[in-house]
Amino acid sequence: MKRKVLICIILALSLVGCGNFGEDDNRGETVIVSKENDSDEKDEDVDAVDKKEDKAESSDEKESDDSIQAELASVEEKYQKLYDNTDSGSMSQCEMNEAAFNLYDVWDKELNSLWERLTEELDESEKKELVAEQKAWIAQKEANSTAAGMSWSGGSGQPCITLGEEEDMTHKRCYELAERLAEVRGEDFEIPSKVEKKIEEENPTLDEVFEKFEGQWCFDTDRGAVIGIDRTANDPDMAPEGSTWYVWETGGDIISDLDVYGYSDSDIIFKRYNEFLEKDSYYWMSYCGDRVEFKYAHSLEELADWNVETTVGY
Repeated sequence: MKRKVLICIILALSLVGCGNFGEDDNRGETVIVSKENDSDEKDEDVDAVDKKEDKAESSDEKESDDSIQAELASVEEKYQKLYDNTDSGSMSQCEMNEAAFNLYDVWDKELNSLWERLTEELDESEKKELVAEQKAWIAQKEANSTAAGMSWSGGSGQPCITLGEEEDMTHKRCYELAERLAEVRGEDFEIPSKVEKKIEEENPTLDEVFEKFEGQWCFDTDRGAVIGIDRTANDPDMAPEGSTWYVWETGGDIISDLDVYGYSDSDIIFKRYNEFLEKDSYYWMSYCGDRVEFKYAHSLEELADWNVETTVGY
């Protein structure tokens, strides 16, 4: 989250054009013990045997650390090292985009590795269920990254923002798959509290995002048009059945969390079938701290086109 905020600040100040990790092999060397009759040499042999046993114990410890828990800890360490060595303040936008990809790539590679092993160890029924779950997750990741990058649509900094959203979701997904793989293998696995807190901050729930928007925002001062975001429980007769949150617009439609296409920590895109036009329509809301931007279009491409007028609420 802090990384994304930092990048956004830098992008806001200046929009300009446009990890590989090595793994050291730390295995111990083999100790060769020769048997001799000389007492001095026997003493040396005893020392050598002791050293061998010490190394064997060390090797056993490393093998015991060859677990899913240790693996994820290692990836966290690699990611943090790359993050710490990323000086976004001195980078061009192209370099920042590349850095964002490298950070995302750490978790994307781990996800692919976990996926390959997990699918090999599940039976066909479990694998089929997991594949369907993964396809749904990929679709949601694409939708959420679209929502995150909507404010920067067409700008050179958009890849940086969309990759940040994909990284956050992939980070969380890695731990979900790791937990499943550890369970299949009968290993103990627990997400460290510090990591769990970070993942929660990176991946707010839809309910938490709606809470930022809650209230009424004037988006057209000339005609006094307003949009309101409220909980369904406060007005169940007005809100769509089955919803938790709803959005109403002066003289316009009522949409709800049931219509959400994708979202980030400060953006929500709604997708709703327009019976009159016989096609899908899209709404986009963006929370900017002291104001809310609101926009309507007939396609995602049109929604991303900044030549189409955007309504801004204060």
